[in-house]
Amino acid sequence: MVEQPHSEWARRMDENLPPDLHHHPRGGTRHYDHNGNECTFGRWGELIEARKPVYPNLDEVTTEEMDRRRACVAAGVDPMDSSWWKLGDTVVGKVNVSTVWLGLDHQWGDGPPLIFETMVFGGRGKLADAQQRYATREQALAGHAEMVRAVRHADRWRFWMSFRVALAVIIIVGILTAYTMAEPWGALVTCAAGVAALFGAAFTFDHVGVS
Repeated sequence: MVEQPHSEWARRMDENLPPDLHHHPRGGTRHYDHNGNECTFGRWGELIEARKPVYPNLDEVTTEEMDRRRACVAAGVDPMDSSWWKLGDTVVGKVNVSTVWLGLDHQWGDGPPLIFETMVFGGRGKLADAQQRYATREQALAGHAEMVRAVRHADRWRFWMSFRVALAVIIIVGILTAYTMAEPWGALVTCAAGVAALFGAAFTFDHVGVS
């Protein structure tokens, strides 16, 4: 059963819709609601209109916020809960992993409609602008968790590479300084203190982790 719009403006939109706009070029429908059900273009449109960030702690409710809340009510979703469309939003260091409902089928080959998407913002290397799409909410939630793990693993790898370089520099500088000084013990003690501080930072990073 194809989900119908809840609001009058969306129903009018469906009535005036060109027939080919709702159908996918590879066959079948193009639009799906946040539960994975086929829906009309108007139903998809009213959900997209309601798909905006929630700001529950505003000191003053702005006109824009009131419009957003009305759109949510018209679409039949909770205006104070964005989890129906925003499945995950995780910050790892300077990297943001976001998973959302798209509703527009991005499947261009064989297979089920792809209506959820995970994107990485601020990643490096293979994770720079990494993207993954899914057919179901369950796949999207699992994919989000997997992408977060990949970002954290990459962050740890970069940290430990930097750690090794810093450790080598401290040891080399300490040895050279001790070799050239008349009283080398002071340089060696300073070098040992630097190594201890570096290991302390590594322990904190590895056990506390990143946000």
